[in-house]
Amino acid sequence: MDSTLDKDDILSKITKLTGRETAVALTMLRSQIPSIIINNDNNYLAKVIYGNDVEGVSDLLSNVQSVLISDKDIEWLKSNIRILIWFYNYMFAKGNGFLPTFCINNNSSFIDNLIAGFDCAFFQVMLSSPNHPFLSAHNFPVQYSVSQSYPIKTKYSHLTIDMNEVLNKPSHTMNNVEVNPTSFNDSTNKQQTQKNNSTSVETEAKTSIFTQFNFALESKSTFIITAKILYNLIHTKREYTSWIKTEDNNQLYWAWNYLDKAGILIKPQLFLAQNNEDLFAQICASLDAFDNNHNTSYPYAPSPNKKYFISNMRKAWSQKKFRDKTDIDAAQDLLLTRKAKKQLSELSSAYGINSVEMLTDIINTAHQTANI
Repeated sequence: MDSTLDKDDILSKITKLTGRETAVALTMLRSQIPSIIINNDNNYLAKVIYGNDVEGVSDLLSNVQSVLISDKDIEWLKSNIRILIWFYNYMFAKGNGFLPTFCINNNSSFIDNLIAGFDCAFFQVMLSSPNHPFLSAHNFPVQYSVSQSYPIKTKYSHLTIDMNEVLNKPSHTMNNVEVNPTSFNDSTNKQQTQKNNSTSVETEAKTSIFTQFNFALESKSTFIITAKILYNLIHTKREYTSWIKTEDNNQLYWAWNYLDKAGILIKPQLFLAQNNEDLFAQICASLDAFDNNHNTSYPYAPSPNKKYFISNMRKAWSQKKFRDKTDIDAAQDLLLTRKAKKQLSELSSAYGINSVEMLTDIINTAHQTANI
């Protein structure tokens, strides 16, 4: 960035970045500037670049899209909020030991945060070195040793991954296009070869920033495929949740609280239900996760634990309705005459609502008419 032309070119590239690309760019720059906050703000990225002496910026901005998960891989995730909530749980439950620490994007929605976090997950080349400064700066667990292998257990043998292969590959595979690590260097570096060991440090400094990371796109794609296979088997059929009415706001909040108190509710970072459909999706995704350990090599039937929990949950709701009805009947017996109770029952039947709602409507109408 020695000239105005360079700055204009870099600024132009920054303004064209998507939120996902910006998050990944900041993630890579964090290896040089540990204080960076991962977000999807292009203006923040520009301030970081112009406020610091950053190497390989033009190269980074030109090629950052190549390390994103393909749209084809995330299409299934974005198709349904229930799937996203379930995948959030599955990602952290099953990704341990396979996927590295996720970078949290602190300036986005739940959906953007989850996908950008998956984009930003990477294997750092020096993870086998516990004293590497990047590991120290970010407190990454040194558990992804190149001497270890973390295969994904599935009957689909072509999906099996050996982390030795992923971490020791001589080239990076990005969006199904095999790219030699040095292909991201500028024209000078492309022609440059290492003549002797004395210049190795200088050569490494000039190497593209992309060679510091392995975003393991093939591994991530396989992780999503494996998750999809499992979810298509274990998702809770509507026959088990037909007693939960999506139009009944009170019931949905009761179910939400029931799951929360049982420690079952999935509560993703940045997710907040906006309507009844979101509440129902969160409830169902939490029930779906019961059988995350199902072996896809075998036919699926809901586990006894899952069936027992849903059965108890349904009984608890029935008991609550009975108690509420008993309380209402007791209050009516205490406060209303037999004639008034009969008239209230006839009115509520005519309007298709229960007696409490009928009384509430009568009181509201009387209050508005009185102009109190």
